[in-house]
Amino acid sequence: RHLLPRLLSEELRLYFTRVTLAVERGSPAQVDAALLSVGRDSGIQELVPFFVRFVAKSIYDNLGKPEKCTTLVRLAGRLVGN
Repeated sequence: RHLLPRLLSEELRLYFTRVTLAVERGSPAQVDAALLSVGRDSGIQELVPFFVRFVAKSIYDNLGKPEKCTTLVRLAGRLVGN
């Protein structure tokens, strides 16, 4: 989760943190809002490598939790759709 400050603006770092926290620990409504945001917001292309790394690591860490893995795949799908 460590984002290099010289690579990303404070706004993008905050956005990434909020989305990943919602996906990891949020209520279903927060998860849906985060995924909707990722699918619609422009200007997040710089975050794609960070989101890909987050999704890959999180799926590996949650292999026994199908609901969590489904949410992570939904996040990846939203990134692709954006």
